[in-house]
Amino acid sequence: MKLEEEIKQKSFKTPQHKLGVNIIYTHNWLVAHHQNIFKGSNLTMQQYNVLRILRGQNSKPCSLKLIKERMLDRMSDASRIVDKLVAKKFVIRHQCTDDRRSVNLLISEKRVGNIEKV
Repeated sequence: MKLEEEIKQKSFKTPQHKLGVNIIYTHNWLVAHHQNIFKGSNLTMQQYNVLRILRGQNSKPCSLKLIKERMLDRMSDASRIVDKLVAKKFVIRHQCTDDRRSVNLLISEKRVGNIEKV
């Protein structure tokens, strides 16, 4: 289906305008699609993003700073997201032996249903 038909708009001023609207439309479609997938897992997109970062570490611990640097949503509160994942037992937190102010984070062995498909 054409974008014009989907959003009920006859035409666009320029191809660039159409491209911008299409990007926004596609982003919103993807967010809705992912939210539907996450609904049954009791996870948010931001929590899933943290889990993907930790999984990418291949069982090596990482710091909260590294997670903040790699998060897709820069406006997210990584500390709070990690706290929720620890409470759900998806993340394990250990005090860093080298720096007592820092913590090491690891993904736990707990599985998240069909989230691996995302």
